[in-house]
Formats: sequence, C-alpha cells, structure tokens
Amino acid sequence: MSMAAASVLVVSDRPIGRHRWRRRLARAGLGRVRSVDPWGAEGALAAERYDVVVWAAARLEELARRLMVDRPPGAPPPRFVLALDGATRPSRVAAALDAGFDDVLPGDVPGVEAVARVRAAAARARRLAAAVESASGFRGLADGSRDVLARHAPDGTILFASAACAELLGWAPSELVGRNALDLCHPDEREAGERLHEGDLDALGGGRPLVHRLRRRDGGWAWVETTARTLRDGAGRVSEVRTDSRDVGERVRVEAERTALLRVTGAVARGEDLTALLTLVAAEAARLVGVETGAVVRLHGDEGVVAAAVGPRMRAGDAVALVPRPGGAMTVPVEVDGEPWGMLVARTWLARGVRAADEDLLRRFAALAGLAIANTEARARLVELARTDPLTGLANRRAFDERLAVELARARREGSPLSLALVDLDRFKRVNDVHGHAVGDEVLREVARRLRDVARATDVVARLGGEELAWLLPGTGLDAAMEAAERLRAGIRGTPVGRAGRQTASIGVAEAAPGDLPGDLLRRADGALYRAKDGGRDACVPAPVV
Repeated sequence: MSMAAASVLVVSDRPIGRHRWRRRLARAGLGRVRSVDPWGAEGALAAERYDVVVWAAARLEELARRLMVDRPPGAPPPRFVLALDGATRPSRVAAALDAGFDDVLPGDVPGVEAVARVRAAAARARRLAAAVESASGFRGLADGSRDVLARHAPDGTILFASAACAELLGWAPSELVGRNALDLCHPDEREAGERLHEGDLDALGGGRPLVHRLRRRDGGWAWVETTARTLRDGAGRVSEVRTDSRDVGERVRVEAERTALLRVTGAVARGEDLTALLTLVAAEAARLVGVETGAVVRLHGDEGVVAAAVGPRMRAGDAVALVPRPGGAMTVPVEVDGEPWGMLVARTWLARGVRAADEDLLRRFAALAGLAIANTEARARLVELARTDPLTGLANRRAFDERLAVELARARREGSPLSLALVDLDRFKRVNDVHGHAVGDEVLREVARRLRDVARATDVVARLGGEELAWLLPGTGLDAAMEAAERLRAGIRGTPVGRAGRQTASIGVAEAAPGDLPGDLLRRADGALYRAKDGGRDACVPAPVV
C-alpha cells in the first residue's frame, strides 16, 4: 500500500492556517488532503476515512478528544496529531499525549519537521489498517467464543476484538479496533499490561492467567481472567500479542465477599474496639455493594439517632440524615440479641437502584455488626462484674486499689489534696449471729446505698471486705473529708435497718501526704479507724497530718 494513497484531514479555525497546511502537505506527496474548520470535522470524519487528522485549531481540543472516541464503526481510526502554538507549555504537551493524541507538533505552521511527522503518522495508520485487515481472518473462529479474543500490535493497539466484548465490556468490536488496550486497563494493573506487550509473560505470573480489570464503556470495571500468547518475527521481536479474556466477575465477587467477611469476623473474634470494628463493617459492606460509602447508626428511640461509625467520605450528619429518607441510600436493620439497635446505611447515587443481592449482602454485614455489639456489651458486663462487689454494687477491692493508685498519681501531678475514709460497722458480727446472714446482707446493702447518696460523682466508694467500706475523696483536704464523714456517720446512725434496728459506724480519715504510696495512705486511715473503735465506736477520727 503506497503512501500516495494516504489521506489527511486538516482542522483549523483560521482560513490561512488551513490553506498553509493543505498546500504544504499536498506538495509533500501525502496524497489526498482536505481542510475544514472545527465544526465541520465531525461531518468530514463521518463521510470519509482519513489516515491522519491534523488538529491545528487554537482551542476546542475537547472536541478532538470526543471525535477520537465517538467515531463511526468500520475501519481503524485515524491518527490524531495536535499542532500547537510556539508558546506551548510542556505540561500541555503531556496532557495532550495522555488524552490520546498520537503526536504533538510545537508550532501551528507546517515546517519540514512537522510534515515529516505527519508522514510518519500516516505510515503508522496504513500499517495498522493492514494489520487489522489481516487480523479480521480470525473472526470466524473468535466470534463463536463467549470469551473476548483479541489481537494486539506490540505497542498495545487493538487489531481485532471478538463479538463477546460487546456483552462483557459494552464496546462494539469496531469501537475497540485502533484503541490501545493499555488505556482499558485499571491504573493499578497497567504496568502488567505494558510488560506483557513487551513480551514479558512473567507479567502474568510466570505464564499463568492474570486476573485484572478492564474498563467498561459505561465507566465501570469488569473483572476478567486473561491468558496471552506472543508471536515473534525472525529477529525474535514481538510482532503480535493474542489474548483470551473471560468474565470472572462473579468469582471475584464471591472471593471478595468471603475475604471481607473473614476480615470482619476476625475483628469481631479478637474483640477489637467497637467503633473501629463498626467502621470496618460499614466500609467493607459499601465497597462490596459498589456504592460510595457506608455507616452504622444507632437508633435511640425518643432520643434520636447518632452515628456510631462512619466510613470514608461520609460525615456523621450525612449518615443520620439518610436513615429516615427512603431515597439515596440502602438501609438494613442492626439487631442485638433480637432487639432493634440501629441501621447499616450504604449511600448511593447510582441510577440502578437496590439489587436483591446487595440487600442480602448488607444484611450479612449487619448481622456481624450486631454480633460485634453484643460481644462488646458482654465483655463490658464481665469487666464490670470483675470490678464490682456483687452484694452491694460498690467497687470491689481490686477496682479500688487501681483507682487509689490513679488518684494518688493525679494528686501528686496536680498538687491537689486527696483524702481517704475507711468505714467499719460497729458490732456487725452480732447482727449476723442474732438475726442471720440475710439480715446482715440487708444492712450492708443499706449502708452502701447511704454511702452512695452522700458521695460525689468523682468519689470512689468500695467494699474492701466483710463490713469494711472505703471512700476516696479526690480534691478534698482533711477538714472537708471529716465533715463528709460525719454526715455519713450521722446518716447511718439516724435510720434503723429492718429487724437489725439502729446501726452505728466508726470512721478513720486520712489525707495523702507528698510521696505517699497507696499502702501509706491506707495504713494511716486504718490507724485512725482503730482509734475510733478503741474510743467507744460511733465516731469519726482523723489521722495525724504528715
């Protein structure tokens, strides 16, 4: 096929520019040369086939990019060459090449170099046409396959695509011929495609099929499994790449779902932080359904709705607002032990609506969210039980010792006072001996209630064992602590407790000194308590200030 048969379409928004390009290219022997303004380009390309389009318009490059894609079916597309003014920035040149222009000429007046590069583009176009014509003999066999069979030039240009690509990717075969297959690859997988077209079959994992994504015509992605074979010329260079791609979307979806569910169930089993876990649930569910983002929100009845966990690209307010609204989101209930707890929300602006498979998937993740919440609540109850005296509901000795160490450290750090009151019921053994342990337990519960009534929210109240109670007062000096202890003593003495009658208590009070360890403060308060007992009971006694 001679170069005399090459044809060039010149597009320029200036009559003088069209004239210069047409005259120079015709003199160079490039064959048929026609020139139009940008608004006539679409009609010219629809009416006739051209090997090269020289886009010499000062603007309207977006129109050129559209014409590269939206072309009539049939022969391979022309090569587009962009002729720019001399002040063109390198970034603009790079952007033009990324947009699909075959070449960029710095200068809108055709010089010797410009003509030579247009000639080279025409030669590439004619070679592509010949390759496509040769590859078309492959069609009879290929179009009977449900797989997408394709033939590629070494640079990735598609020479042939079977009819199955219409169903899998939404492209007609004629729309793909002349395109570069690498432009259809997902950005994360483009490097493997480049290596393949260079003859490196290791890009497919040592010759094994490669599972990757191809761009659909609607902008989405199709998961395919591709096997490839390279053909080489006499010099050992890659002359052609043949690929066989089959739809594995369902397989990938099932595997992705299994992996995501295992990831979430593992987090549930490990007892990870609930907010982080619910965020994981929301994000994984939204990703698998293929929507923008997700959230887990908690319903509090009359108290309203709050976001418990929010996935990427969604604010808490957005998640809450979506719950009562039927449109714009998929929602499924989250239940804990069979009771309503909240909602799993997946926000979407997709026109397709909610598929049954999507809703089933969300329900599985919602069930995992409910399990995570139930496990967290159960662990919290166990922790609380391990730190609580079962009879009185006060903190137990273990919890008290932990808080005493914390409050001593805080008082030392902040230079604030800290006092401790130890409370012991007088002649409590007699209550058990005379009335029985059930009455003794009633007395202890009542005294614990009265202690909680006089204590502040910041105070720590605990049962250390038997009839001995502890009252830790942060930010309180000895004098104020003694006043509080007196109120407690009077409250215990003032009201009889069932069959046990009137009770009294002895209280020892001590203020922490600089450098005190927990044992030091406890010993001084205990010493004051014994002095109260020895002095006749039913009294509050302070420990000497250190």
